[in-house]
Amino acid sequence: MEAGDPKRDITGIYYITPVVGAKEAARKINPDVANNPLIFPTKEMLDNVHLFDPAALHNEKYQNTWNNLAF
Repeated sequence: MEAGDPKRDITGIYYITPVVGAKEAARKINPDVANNPLIFPTKEMLDNVHLFDPAALHNEKYQNTWNNLAF
């Protein structure tokens, strides 16, 4: 794992990683990345996440409702 820093032109991770222990590894490499809540969200942030149910993709009622939304 490479913890990056775009402000210093260092490539690396810029997404929420599901890997257990990644934050601790990032802390050793680059503490700023380990403390970035956009890469490692806080518990409070994760408590407000709503997961999409992939089974909904095969639900006819859901598909009809989605397709009939007016944007």
